[in-house]
Amino acid sequence: MLLAGLPLILLPLLAVLQYRWIGEVSAAERDRLESSLRAASDRFASDFDGELSRLASSFQIRDGFPDSPAPLIERYQNWSETSPYAHLIRNLYVLKTSPGAEPEFERVDLQNGQFELAPLPPELQNIRERFRPGVMTPASGNSMMLVTTIFRRPRQFNGPRQEDNRTRGPEDFARNPRFGRGPRPGFGPGGPGGTGPGGPGDGALAIELDRDVLLKEMVPALVEKHFSHDETYRIAIVSQGDAPHILYSSAGEWKPEEIATPDAQVSLFGAPPPPPSPNGPGNNTGNRRAGRTRAPGPFTRNGVQATLISQPWALLAKHRAGSLEQAVDQVRRRDLAISFGILVVLAAGLITVVLSSQRAHTLGRLQMEFAAGISHELRTPLAVIRSAAYNLRSGVVRDKEGIEQYAGIVQEEARRLSDLVEEVLLYSETQSGRKKYKLEPIDVNEVLDRAITNLSPVLDLDKCEFTPQIDSDLPPVKADAGGLTQCLQNLLSNAYKYGKKDDKAEIEIVGQHDEDANEVRLSVIDHGRGIDAADQRHLFEPFYRGERVESNIPGNGLGLHLVKRIMQAQGGRVTFNPAPDGGACFTLHIPVAS
Repeated sequence: MLLAGLPLILLPLLAVLQYRWIGEVSAAERDRLESSLRAASDRFASDFDGELSRLASSFQIRDGFPDSPAPLIERYQNWSETSPYAHLIRNLYVLKTSPGAEPEFERVDLQNGQFELAPLPPELQNIRERFRPGVMTPASGNSMMLVTTIFRRPRQFNGPRQEDNRTRGPEDFARNPRFGRGPRPGFGPGGPGGTGPGGPGDGALAIELDRDVLLKEMVPALVEKHFSHDETYRIAIVSQGDAPHILYSSAGEWKPEEIATPDAQVSLFGAPPPPPSPNGPGNNTGNRRAGRTRAPGPFTRNGVQATLISQPWALLAKHRAGSLEQAVDQVRRRDLAISFGILVVLAAGLITVVLSSQRAHTLGRLQMEFAAGISHELRTPLAVIRSAAYNLRSGVVRDKEGIEQYAGIVQEEARRLSDLVEEVLLYSETQSGRKKYKLEPIDVNEVLDRAITNLSPVLDLDKCEFTPQIDSDLPPVKADAGGLTQCLQNLLSNAYKYGKKDDKAEIEIVGQHDEDANEVRLSVIDHGRGIDAADQRHLFEPFYRGERVESNIPGNGLGLHLVKRIMQAQGGRVTFNPAPDGGACFTLHIPVAS
């Protein structure tokens, strides 16, 4: 018993350890999810910027300012044949600058292969300021210009020093727009970019990008590439202007508070995010390592520098559960529910084992008592029978009256043995379910008469007084005649044995019809000392006898249990209530025959 209850003592300790272990697992899972999301976001931004860097690199011309659009058109055709986003370029523009003159802005006609004058976009009006190191003033509007310096007027030099032909980035263009004068191989003889009548000059290529291609082709492809393995995140591209708004969303709309508190944030095309504000996407209070910024400035790839003039963009990622913390908490609560559910089942199993052990112990004790009681019940009639037989055989009794008296004794004891065996067999049949009953309409009065008749040889009628109170209009009941008679006999026998007062038993038999319940109630009431409260909950258990039952009262503790099982098998039941004067009242509830 102690060993069975020991696991119950250890269960609270196991629950505490399990709670702490799940908390540690949840913290590790949160770190893993954050690291994985951060890495995927960085790879997305790297590939996004890499596409734009490859685009700028494809249009680098290191031979000087071209005389015609042919080199640019050739590079455009080569790029469009190899790029997965062939329609990303909307227009090509050439920006030509000369000292002391206004910049000239020409569009490359990709169809006719000519330069066409075009108005200088507002985004390029202060181009020198834009290319100054550390200055990244966002462009207004929705246009996107990828500016890469590809044409350089050679630096002025004195003496035999070799010309520095290195490619310069936009910051060089801004720092010193007048790089010097002098001839440079590859420049045409005239025009703003050459050394002819038009005078020397510098130039840059401005590539106008198609935002629809970026948002409808490139971004979805990169989302599919880096986030398709885990569909638990919502991805968005947000424009970080004065009024941040969503340009692309992988799933559903984003609320302002969701934009303000993403689980991961990475700036795209090298632009820094705006300063944190209470309502802006830069405010990531409450999100651990949510915002990921990247170094400001132009793109740099293989020595080629380019600058994207546009409103700054950022990649936002948010868990579909609301946030990573909420997702981890959901999993944690689920794991806790499952683990504690298992503990509850384990505790219930252990409690069942303990109760079963106690019940088995009690049942074993009752069976031992039953065996002892049966042995005693068997020993008494057997001893009487053996003694009577011995006296008859030895000739102790020779007269007719003595012989008849001994024969009656043998017959009575044999009947007691037969009743005892029948009761044990009936218990075995009811327990195994082999006992079958034939239910049919029967008269309660006939059953009562048969039960009293069967008990007449057993009961001392001089010491027993029956008081029947049977309603004259009782309807027939649906029951098995033999089974119902057995139940009534057991109740009458118990009332006789335990209900005596002054060595006399007064037994009332009350029969009533309950129309509401559609049943007949047949009650057996004695006027003895009653049944102790401690024994009442064990009345219908097998082999149980009360604590204060006298040892000289015969019985084996099966009578009331058999009554309960027989009544249940016939669709009825038996109940107990203390009698008003302290006795006991057992009532058979028998269904009325339809």
